[in-house]
Amino acid sequence: MLTPRGEAALVETSALLETLLQNTTDKIYFKDRQSRFVHFSREMLETFHLTQPDELKGRTDVEFFSEEHARPAFEAEQESIRTGNPV
Repeated sequence: MLTPRGEAALVETSALLETLLQNTTDKIYFKDRQSRFVHFSREMLETFHLTQPDELKGRTDVEFFSEEHARPAFEAEQESIRTGNPV
């Protein structure tokens, strides 16, 4: 369980991350262990021609790209999860 101080720090860090993601012009995203989008910048929505975060959250590359692109991307992400090495 977090202490009140730890919880406050977590809330502050989460707010900073959300501010960054909403205001950057960079394409930034985070995926879960199943390679589903969970956090992403507004720029990522524009990349996929989407307007609402719920249109991207929980989806995978397979829903946006061809199998030729999506499969190697998925495999690289899974390798990164297993090893800790960046994609």
